[in-house]
Amino acid sequence: MTEPEKIRYHSGELGWALPREDGTYTIDNLPFDGGLVQIKDVVECREPTDPTLLPFVARIVQRTLHAWSVVRYWPATRGVYTALRRAVEAAGGSTEGSVPGTMVVASNVEDETELYAILDTATYTDDLLAESATGKASVRVVQHIALPPAPVVLVGLDPDYGALAPTAGRPGPAIVPR
Repeated sequence: MTEPEKIRYHSGELGWALPREDGTYTIDNLPFDGGLVQIKDVVECREPTDPTLLPFVARIVQRTLHAWSVVRYWPATRGVYTALRRAVEAAGGSTEGSVPGTMVVASNVEDETELYAILDTATYTDDLLAESATGKASVRVVQHIALPPAPVVLVGLDPDYGALAPTAGRPGPAIVPR
């Protein structure tokens, strides 16, 4: 099995990707900063001009999951996170959670209603929920973004720093579907 390598996604965020035989990478974790690059995406990377910096994503070649969402839940326990994660994974998605009570979800849902339906299938074993009237966690989708289909070229690349520079007078990265 290929070992993951650290790369720079965009906006300075670092993450893991699995190198592929054709020189591309498969993203191996879920970025937190807005969903331009998504877990399971196949990407092309550029080498920065400074060899001490990491390769950075220049183009999304293939996209597997087409939506990025932020979900808040209460109670903020590992049991609730695990139940929600299992429901998302059963529907073919992926989650990442670093702050108790908040998770990032990668999925193929069209809108928040469809995501709520998936999250509602969660089976809870958390003791706090067993004592509640509903036996369910409180769940709220606070952001849902439909992602552009691949291929996508990330423009405004700054090879000296391995991150995306502001483009067209706007802060942050720009994307160009190709």
